[in-house]
Amino acid sequence: MAKLVFRELFMNPEYPLEKYSTTIGRMPQCDISIPNYERFKKLPTLLQREVAQRLVHVSRVHARITLKDGKYFIADVGTSGAGSTYGTFVNNMKLEYGRTCEIHHGDHLRFGPVECVFQEDAPPANPPNSRRRKRRRRNDRRLSAGVIETSAPLSRLTHSRRYRKRQGGFQHERRPVHDEGAGGAWKRTAHLPGAQPAGG
Repeated sequence: MAKLVFRELFMNPEYPLEKYSTTIGRMPQCDISIPNYERFKKLPTLLQREVAQRLVHVSRVHARITLKDGKYFIADVGTSGAGSTYGTFVNNMKLEYGRTCEIHHGDHLRFGPVECVFQEDAPPANPPNSRRRKRRRRNDRRLSAGVIETSAPLSRLTHSRRYRKRQGGFQHERRPVHDEGAGGAWKRTAHLPGAQPAGG
């Protein structure tokens, strides 16, 4: 999950970006308010005055971060919708009103005089398939016994390349199934070299 990281006494250390659209500004109604008013109230009075002088440069609704197609974008908004007075910056580059900018992990964002860092957790390159893992574990156990019987294609069930490399190859043969109602169907049996085939 992406987040904004602040190093200001009047802000929380981290703000997760949990919505598709996150507003940032001085209004308490913003998703991320600058300052965090609960923390601001706990500051000494003299420090509150200094912070208040800085925060007049942050618009009531300053900027918006949106998530689209797995990517994050930032736009300068402004309270009236015509852009903030003191600007929104990405890596010290001021955003042009009406245009969005894609942001990446490690980018420095600035809303007027207040700066933060955008951080994003990298998604796994190839999320594992739980069903596939279970099927492989089940086949590992059955192959360790020396035989697999199935009507499904062997290449799909045993991952032949993997087992050829490990076991030096496997063999399969067709044999009739003498079962009532089977209609003389053929069953495919795979066994490892040197293993005793089932029923043999």
